[in-house]
Amino acid sequence: MRIKNYLLIGTLALSLSGAGLASAHPLAAQEGNNHRNYHCHKGPHALRLIPKERQEEFKAFKKALHQQMLPLIKEKRALNMQLTGLLATPGVQWEHISKLVDKINTNHANITTLVAKNKLEAVQKFGIVLPSRPAFHR
Repeated sequence: MRIKNYLLIGTLALSLSGAGLASAHPLAAQEGNNHRNYHCHKGPHALRLIPKERQEEFKAFKKALHQQMLPLIKEKRALNMQLTGLLATPGVQWEHISKLVDKINTNHANITTLVAKNKLEAVQKFGIVLPSRPAFHR
């Protein structure tokens, strides 16, 4: 009789805890595709903020921005590699490094200017501010 009592209580406790876990699931009440809720990027997706009629235009706008940025990013990487090489060279003088640092600063200013202009254009055309890229994507 005691064993039956313990089994009954244990089964009841297990079923109640399982029901609590199932009802505590955050997506249980939502409908539709919940795939994006488990993505690591939780911020608002810029494409959702634009009407479907203008999404293709927005994609073309972002692609054009990417094409404009590619040469500047490649130059930035090359300049940073040159700087690393210069810093590793024994007996290097500041005069050599300062010229390269000026080029790096100019390149960075060009990138910042291009991004700011495109963000302004996106606000004027589409009514949204382009989100900044997360630090781990740089």
